[in-house]
Amino acid sequence: MNLDQGGNSLDSQLLRKIKSKQAIVTVIGLGYVGLPLALRCLTCGFKVIGFDTDQNKIEKMKAGQSPIQDISDYQLQEVLKQNHFSLTTNGGDLKNADIFLVCVPTPLKENYEPDISFVKAAADIIFDCCKEDCFVALESSTYPGTTKQVFGNFNEYKKIFLAYSPERVDPGNEIYEVKNTPKVVGTDDPESYKIAKAFYQSIVDKVHIVTSTEVAEMSKLLENSFRSINIAFMNEMAEICEHLKIDIWNTIEAAATKPFGFMKFTPGVGVGGHCIPLDPMYLEWAAQQAGHSSEFLNLAHRVNKGQPQRIVNNVLEILTQVDKPIKTSRIVVYGMGYKGNSSDIRESKSLEIFNLLYLLGAKVDYIDENVKSIIACDGHSYEGITIQEVTSDCDLLIITNDCNQCDYQAIQSVDVLIYDVINLLKSKRKNVVIYGKKDSYQNCQNFQKESLSI
Repeated sequence: MNLDQGGNSLDSQLLRKIKSKQAIVTVIGLGYVGLPLALRCLTCGFKVIGFDTDQNKIEKMKAGQSPIQDISDYQLQEVLKQNHFSLTTNGGDLKNADIFLVCVPTPLKENYEPDISFVKAAADIIFDCCKEDCFVALESSTYPGTTKQVFGNFNEYKKIFLAYSPERVDPGNEIYEVKNTPKVVGTDDPESYKIAKAFYQSIVDKVHIVTSTEVAEMSKLLENSFRSINIAFMNEMAEICEHLKIDIWNTIEAAATKPFGFMKFTPGVGVGGHCIPLDPMYLEWAAQQAGHSSEFLNLAHRVNKGQPQRIVNNVLEILTQVDKPIKTSRIVVYGMGYKGNSSDIRESKSLEIFNLLYLLGAKVDYIDENVKSIIACDGHSYEGITIQEVTSDCDLLIITNDCNQCDYQAIQSVDVLIYDVINLLKSKRKNVVIYGKKDSYQNCQNFQKESLSI
């Protein structure tokens, strides 16, 4: 069957609107996924309505203040001048929309069950205002079956075209953006297939169509579960190598010379952000609903979740070797976003390390140009410092992630003990202890002896 042939008058009418860029696009949820997607639609010639339930966010955006790092205030101000981008919190303003792109949060509950309440709320808004022949695409990460579960009954009341296309946004990535990141799209009927294909091909370079919405939903969970498992494996390998007194970093570089059958991952502080820590748990929950449980997913989750405590335990060992009690130590964490080049601290393992050290009685600061302030476990706000403020009263500098603004020379020049969790410096200096490289722990005594002799 050729899904590109034929069609009823409704899908033909919407196809003409898409191809002529007369279709009005509504993006529901203007965060790190929705806002870049909205601006991409504007760039491609569509009129766009941006909807969010956060009134304060909408007012700031109308004033030209971007809520996310990847879109600058200047970029937002420029698109607002064109008068093709309207912003609202009122569902009634969406009645003329032809296309709805749902980009809302899908968190986990405390018991690790998926919380799709934001998706259901978006569906209610769309149902109340959508026209008979509109196209709805869910982009939020979720478990297989969500698209049908939440939107499938629309067609009992009014005809819509439906798709699932998982977001693949990588905040802080200056190479891959909406335009050049391949888009997976899943639909469940021929008419929706044609609409979804036409629309996404009009805004991205490459579209990969799959056979159902469930396959598209599953593909996102597979991508991030793959990463979670491999990161957990490398964190476990780092622990094994430390006990065997083998350099994990040299080991990885050696293995990476194999031109086939090996993909390079490296140890670190664990996994953060919205996707990698959560998506495997969506998948595990879905498996349990089908009478199955994945030991593999659960094991990776436990390893990654426990990584901050392992790092803190290593910090305690380092401080013990230089005869410094944790309660009188000043420690600086270098990197606070859940990854380098990101202001996003959701599920940030660096923040967790900060809090664990604070609870042990240490005086803790952090450095990250992308994260201006944090709310720590005591409920107070703390602002970041600069590398120039790391003076001799600092007992330990912990490097937890990388960023484009890293001043390697300044870091290397500080006269303090450094614990390099990610081997950022690749240094053989006597003041650097490297995670996964047990013989570097001798640098604690070497640095202490040198300090005492000054």
